[in-house]
Amino acid sequence: MIAAADLSAASANASTRDQDAQGALEKIETLILEDDFPGARAKCDRFFGDFARSKLAARVGYLKDIADKKIGGYMPDSGAKQYIVQTGAFKTRDNAVQLCNELKRKGFDTIIVSSGTLYKVQLGRFNSRQNAQKLMQDLSRKGYESHLADQGSR
Repeated sequence: MIAAADLSAASANASTRDQDAQGALEKIETLILEDDFPGARAKCDRFFGDFARSKLAARVGYLKDIADKKIGGYMPDSGAKQYIVQTGAFKTRDNAVQLCNELKRKGFDTIIVSSGTLYKVQLGRFNSRQNAQKLMQDLSRKGYESHLADQGSR
């Protein structure tokens, strides 16, 4: 027969494990927001080793996919033609920062480029037009307009 103390200890261990898994998930999300995609990918791999049966595993799998896409899609080859996706151009930096932060919260890797009197919100530097267009389709599905910027507009 299982003693009440044993059940209480098992419940406390499960609760601590859930809190640890939640903490690990939050660290992964922070790394994604900070654009540390290799770090996020490594944390995801550790998560699956430590918390493979966690109810949070599906969310971590989604975040790992984001990190993998960012790492795979944003590795420029310095000699090749580059494709840059742009989602906005603003006269005020505050508006550009607002869009940039909004897109980052949704998992997009964005930067702000100052060009003359405009602040441009741009994503990625792709060697393949097809990869850039995939990102543009993803942005469109989420309600954002975008276009390919000239390579020299960064």
